[in-house]
Formats: sequence, C-alpha cells, structure tokens
Amino acid sequence: MHVRAEDAGRLDAYHEVFDLVVARAVAPLPTLVEYLLPLAKVSGCVISYKAAAAEAEAERAAKGIVRLGKNLQIHSVKVPGLSERRSLIVIKKVSATPSPFPRGKGLARKNPL
Repeated sequence: MHVRAEDAGRLDAYHEVFDLVVARAVAPLPTLVEYLLPLAKVSGCVISYKAAAAEAEAERAAKGIVRLGKNLQIHSVKVPGLSERRSLIVIKKVSATPSPFPRGKGLARKNPL
C-alpha cells in the first residue's frame, strides 16, 4: 500500500481498522495524532517514537488527543548505542474518531488541533 497517513484515514478500507499504528520521525505529535488516530480501531493503540521533548509534545497535542478519543502514556526507553533519552508515546484509542477527521489538504500540519 502506498498512501499518505492523512489520506488513508479518510478511506473506508483503512479507517479505524488497525490494532496498532506506529510512527517514527513523521511529524510533531499535535499533527501526528490527527494522522494516526483515525487509522486505529477503538481499543487499538498508536505508538510514536520521540526524542527528549516527548512530554512537551504530548502537552501541545493534548487537545487533539482528547478530541480524537484517547488516553496517553509516555515510556522512557534506552536505545543501545545512544546516550540521549528516547520515549515511546502510547495513545490508547478509547472512542471512535469523529467526522471529519483526519482533515484533508494539509490542515493537520498547517493548523494542528
């Protein structure tokens, strides 16, 4: 499959069907939640690999996380060969994604929730 995440979330074939959606180095978390949460089914999870500023990104994304149906945990991880701290942001989807998300035409990046 070759499709952008923000487009896939609007297609019936991919909307709310995945148990797990994972991203690394895609976008800041406020944008990423709108790209990925529509792909996860209710009770599924979204995991984003982030650098040291994970807590700050999660704070900036809080409005979008709450709006798109979810519950968040941040787990610190040690990556072999790296001295810097990394984090996994785990968002459990607890309710359906409301229409019209994800918004099209780059709105998630231009005007994050």
